[in-house]
Amino acid sequence: LALGETLNRLDKYDEAAREFGRTLELTDNSDLRAEALYNLGTTLLAAGKPDEAVAKLQDSLAQDPDQPDALVNLEQALKLLKQKQQQQKQDQKQDQKQDQKQDQKQDQKQQQDQQKQDQQQQDQKDQQQQDKKQDQKKAQQDQQDQDQEQPEQNLQNEQKSDPSSEELDKEHALQILKALNSD
Repeated sequence: LALGETLNRLDKYDEAAREFGRTLELTDNSDLRAEALYNLGTTLLAAGKPDEAVAKLQDSLAQDPDQPDALVNLEQALKLLKQKQQQQKQDQKQDQKQDQKQDQKQDQKQQQDQQKQDQQQQDQKDQQQQDKKQDQKKAQQDQQDQDQEQPEQNLQNEQKSDPSSEELDKEHALQILKALNSD
């Protein structure tokens, strides 16, 4: 027990706990076991392990209920255990809130990405419709141009094939004038 107590005072809690455990293995004396359990519980409490400390201090009090220091340390261990559990709950809640915020951010990003994708698709459709309208307008313009050229071509073709066209009329007119002048 003395070595364990010395290690405990030197803040070498793991080594002290091993020594107290060895004492428990080697003795059947209930007073020594109660003291070893008390020292082990106190060491675990100092090491920041209130859940293990509570169990050892309760075992110590079960062997020797007349230990006021063990009761005080048990009370302290229970308070620390309760605080630790509350802190864990708070940490868990905070983690959940952070997870929710992260999920919300991811959802927002997905929505934004989807909206962007939808907008791009709509822009493509709009561009295709605009291109189609322009193609239709161009086709109509080409048709109108062709319709305007057709009568001109027909007129030119008629003039070429028709002997009564304007050029022939001039020739005819000259012949007529010659004939008139010679009379």
